[in-house]
Amino acid sequence: MNETHYIMALAALVTLIVIGVLVMLVIRRRRANARGLQPLIRNLAQDALTNIVISDGNQGEIYIDHLLLTHRGLLLLDTIDAAGNVFAGDRMDTWSATHKGNRINFRNPIPALTDRASAVKVLAPTVPIESFIVFTANVQFPKGHPENVTTVADLLNTVPPDPPAASEEFNTQWAAIKAAASPSF
Repeated sequence: MNETHYIMALAALVTLIVIGVLVMLVIRRRRANARGLQPLIRNLAQDALTNIVISDGNQGEIYIDHLLLTHRGLLLLDTIDAAGNVFAGDRMDTWSATHKGNRINFRNPIPALTDRASAVKVLAPTVPIESFIVFTANVQFPKGHPENVTTVADLLNTVPPDPPAASEEFNTQWAAIKAAASPSF
C-alpha cells in the first residue's frame, strides 16, 4: 500500500470515530431527557412510548420524543434541553436561549410539534391529543412563552395526576399506535 491509501484509511477511521462519538452524545442526551421526565411519566401515564418513529401520514416518517396514554387522551411531549433565559414566541421563526454568556438559536419547534400531533391523529382519530414543548433544564422565560411551552416542573404542577383508567376506545387506538411505532434507533 502506498502512502495515499494509508492517509485515506486513517481519514475514514477518524470520520467513523467522530460519527460514533456524535451518535453516543445524542443517545446520552435522549436518555437524560427521558430520565428527567420519568416522574411526570409515572404520575400521568398509564403507558408511554419514548423515542419512536411513526408514519407522518404522507409516505414519510416523523420522530416523537414522548407519547403518553392518559385517561384524558394522549399527551405528546417534545423535549428541549436548553438552560437559562429562553426567548420564544408563536410567530418567531428562531428562538434563543442564553446561559452563562453563551447564546444558542434554534428553530421554533411549534410547527414540528403540530406536525407530530397531526401524525398521531391519523393513527388515533378520536382520541384527544394535548401537546407540549417541554424544557428539561432550568429555564426562565423573561418575555413570556407560548401556551403549549413549559418546563417539566410546571407541567407536573399543571397536569393533575392520572388515576382513572383510559377508556376502551383510547386503549384500542393506543394499541394501533404501538403497532405502528418503531424505535428511532
